[in-house]
Amino acid sequence: MKPAYFFETSHFLENGETTDSRPPAIFCMFYALSALGHASDFSTSKHGQLIGWFNKNFIKDRVFERKYGKMLREAFEIRNRVTMMRLLNFPGRMS
Repeated sequence: MKPAYFFETSHFLENGETTDSRPPAIFCMFYALSALGHASDFSTSKHGQLIGWFNKNFIKDRVFERKYGKMLREAFEIRNRVTMMRLLNFPGRMS
Protein backbone atom coordinates (compact mmCIF):
# COMPACT_ATOMS: atom_id res chain seq x y z
CA MET A 1 0.00 0.00 0.00
CA LYS A 2 1.39 3.39 -0.98
CA PRO A 3 1.19 6.45 1.26
CA ALA A 4 -1.59 8.98 0.73
CA TYR A 5 0.80 11.66 -0.55
CA PHE A 6 1.70 9.38 -3.47
CA PHE A 7 -1.93 9.16 -4.54
CA GLU A 8 -2.46 12.90 -4.12
CA THR A 9 0.59 13.73 -6.21
CA SER A 10 -0.36 11.12 -8.81
CA HIS A 11 -3.83 12.72 -9.03
CA PHE A 12 -2.28 16.11 -9.79
CA LEU A 13 -0.02 14.61 -12.44
CA GLU A 14 -2.74 12.58 -14.13
CA ASN A 15 -5.08 15.54 -14.30
CA GLY A 16 -2.48 18.09 -15.30
CA GLU A 17 -3.05 20.03 -12.09
CA THR A 18 0.27 21.54 -11.13
CA THR A 19 -0.93 24.54 -9.14
CA ASP A 20 -1.13 22.79 -5.79
CA SER A 21 0.47 25.19 -3.30
CA ARG A 22 1.33 22.56 -0.70
CA PRO A 23 5.02 21.70 -0.59
CA PRO A 24 5.68 18.40 -2.31
CA ALA A 25 6.12 15.46 0.02
CA ILE A 26 9.62 14.95 -1.32
CA PHE A 27 10.76 17.99 0.68
CA CYS A 28 9.48 16.46 3.91
CA MET A 29 11.25 13.24 3.02
CA PHE A 30 14.39 15.19 2.05
CA TYR A 31 14.54 16.98 5.40
CA ALA A 32 14.09 13.73 7.30
CA LEU A 33 16.88 12.11 5.26
CA SER A 34 19.03 15.22 5.71
CA ALA A 35 18.70 14.82 9.48
CA LEU A 36 19.74 11.18 9.16
CA GLY A 37 22.67 12.26 6.98
CA HIS A 38 23.70 14.93 9.45
CA ALA A 39 23.67 12.37 12.25
CA SER A 40 25.93 10.23 10.05
CA ASP A 41 28.28 13.11 9.10
CA PHE A 42 26.93 13.32 5.53
CA SER A 43 25.64 16.52 3.99
CA THR A 44 24.38 17.50 0.52
CA SER A 45 21.86 19.90 -0.94
CA LYS A 46 20.96 17.57 -3.83
CA HIS A 47 17.99 15.24 -3.47
CA GLY A 48 19.48 12.67 -5.87
CA GLN A 49 22.78 12.52 -3.98
CA LEU A 50 21.00 12.16 -0.66
CA ILE A 51 18.81 9.34 -1.98
CA GLY A 52 21.89 7.61 -3.42
CA TRP A 53 23.69 7.92 -0.09
CA PHE A 54 20.65 6.54 1.75
CA ASN A 55 20.37 3.59 -0.64
CA LYS A 56 24.09 2.83 -0.40
CA ASN A 57 24.24 3.00 3.39
CA PHE A 58 20.83 1.87 4.55
CA ILE A 59 19.04 -0.04 1.79
CA LYS A 60 22.05 -2.00 0.51
CA ASP A 61 23.03 -2.89 4.08
CA ARG A 62 19.39 -3.85 4.80
CA VAL A 63 18.96 -1.41 7.65
CA PHE A 64 15.69 -0.40 5.94
CA GLU A 65 13.56 -2.44 3.57
CA ARG A 66 14.01 -1.88 -0.19
CA LYS A 67 10.49 -0.51 -0.44
CA TYR A 68 11.62 2.68 1.32
CA GLY A 69 14.33 3.32 -1.24
CA LYS A 70 11.79 2.71 -3.99
CA MET A 71 9.32 5.12 -2.37
CA LEU A 72 12.00 7.81 -2.23
CA ARG A 73 12.92 7.28 -5.87
CA GLU A 74 9.27 7.40 -6.97
CA ALA A 75 8.61 10.56 -4.97
CA PHE A 76 11.73 12.18 -6.47
CA GLU A 77 10.65 11.23 -10.01
CA ILE A 78 7.15 12.60 -9.41
CA ARG A 79 8.62 15.83 -8.07
CA ASN A 80 10.78 16.16 -11.18
CA ARG A 81 7.79 15.56 -13.49
CA VAL A 82 5.67 18.10 -11.62
CA THR A 83 8.48 20.65 -11.80
CA MET A 84 8.84 20.06 -15.55
CA MET A 85 5.07 20.37 -16.08
CA ARG A 86 5.09 23.66 -14.18
CA LEU A 87 7.94 24.96 -16.32
CA LEU A 88 6.23 23.91 -19.52
CA ASN A 89 2.96 25.55 -18.45
CA PHE A 90 4.57 28.75 -17.13
CA PRO A 91 2.60 31.68 -18.61
CA GLY A 92 5.67 33.79 -19.40
CA ARG A 93 7.76 31.11 -21.06
CA MET A 94 8.98 31.55 -24.61
CA SER A 95 7.71 29.10 -27.21
